[in-house]
Amino acid sequence: MSVDEISRIRLARRAVEVFGEAEAATLMEHLPLGGVSNLATKDDLKILGTELRLEMSELRSELRGEMSELRSELRGEMSEIRADFGTLRGEFGTLRGEFGELKGEFGTLRGDFGELRAYIEERFHRQTITMITTMSALMGILFVALKWA
Repeated sequence: MSVDEISRIRLARRAVEVFGEAEAATLMEHLPLGGVSNLATKDDLKILGTELRLEMSELRSELRGEMSELRSELRGEMSEIRADFGTLRGEFGTLRGEFGELKGEFGTLRGDFGELRAYIEERFHRQTITMITTMSALMGILFVALKWA
């Protein structure tokens, strides 16, 4: 039989009359709401504990399965990443070789430009001497022509 709120209020008033205010409050605090039928027994707690352990075991198994799947996926992805890095290493090795070739070609170009510069300087020097000589000769001829004229 369940206890309703009106019955609890009547009991509380009667307890105040019989025991006094403080004692009645203590008594009412120790009485369960809804009556004794709502209290859990040790057997109820055992059943609940068994159900909880079973549910936790199922969840643990699911979690282990999912973790295993994730581990497998991660291993696969890590293998792909390793393969990609291997490919990149090869490509960087190729680039390093190509840059080495370019460096050699630039060295050759630098040498060619050095030779070209030396050639231009030598030709410029010759041209300057030739022009000075030609101008000196023309001035001499002009001087002689003016003196004879």
